[in-house]
Amino acid sequence: MCNQASGAVHDGGTVLQVHEVGGDIVLHRGPARRARAGRTKVRTARALVLLLLIAAGQYAISALGDGTFPDAATVRPIGADEKEIKTVVDMKLRSCASEHVPIPVNCPQRSTTAPRVHRAKWAIRGFPIDGMRVVWRGTRAFVSGTAIMTINYLTPNGTGDNLDKTRFSAEVRWHEGSLTEEDVDLLPYRDLGPILKRDFELTKAAAKEAIDEAFDLCTRSTTSPMAPICPRAEDTPLLDGVKWELNKSRVFNEAMNNDYEFGLVLVTGSYSVMAWSQDDRLVYTQLGTYRATLVRVANGIARVLQIQHLP
Repeated sequence: MCNQASGAVHDGGTVLQVHEVGGDIVLHRGPARRARAGRTKVRTARALVLLLLIAAGQYAISALGDGTFPDAATVRPIGADEKEIKTVVDMKLRSCASEHVPIPVNCPQRSTTAPRVHRAKWAIRGFPIDGMRVVWRGTRAFVSGTAIMTINYLTPNGTGDNLDKTRFSAEVRWHEGSLTEEDVDLLPYRDLGPILKRDFELTKAAAKEAIDEAFDLCTRSTTSPMAPICPRAEDTPLLDGVKWELNKSRVFNEAMNNDYEFGLVLVTGSYSVMAWSQDDRLVYTQLGTYRATLVRVANGIARVLQIQHLP
């Protein structure tokens, strides 16, 4: 049988007419099309290289912004346990809480209102792990978070109590196996993004019960001012041997607000307390607006950290 074929090759492709075909016909790509495919591959390769260079530059800028601390999250190492990272940072903070000075070295807490104190005692309130942020640079994890720490101390004028809202940062050197405090370095605070605590909110009933208990403890004081966590006004006198009485008819009209960064509940309301002498003479009345700072400790139970008298 006679095989007849005719056609032509153009930039747009091959045009082929076939008549009375018997056997195999093999078509080959025309030279123009092969050249165009080659140019396309080259352009694609160049584009990929450019994208990789841009990405590498952005990573270098973000990860090495200040030479020590990354500005954005990178991929964490395979097997890295962020829960363990947070736990070991929490252990480091609790070691700082065992310090007995108002401004401990290599720790985040500060009590500048108590420069000369004796027998200082720090304590962590609430949960620093809640809301903690972790970012990675290679095998190092960088952490930021917030904690509430209180300090109780003695001074030549009596006892004192301060509350410190602490922001902290740390670097953790990750390696396989158990981490210890030796793998953690506390750093000057660096903002890795907003801290949002979740497990701290209180019901109004729980807050009111805790505030009532705190005022009852305050009125057990036998001196004026009352105990350090209790409210005191600018004109509160220095008295010994007094009996405090809480005005039960005080108007509460409390307002509750949540501090999501530090995990605190703030309650404001009205109060009135009276100091009586040992022979039952009224010697002082303290009244006005208070602000109570509360923290959730466990199972929705509230604890009052301090009650302030607001001017």
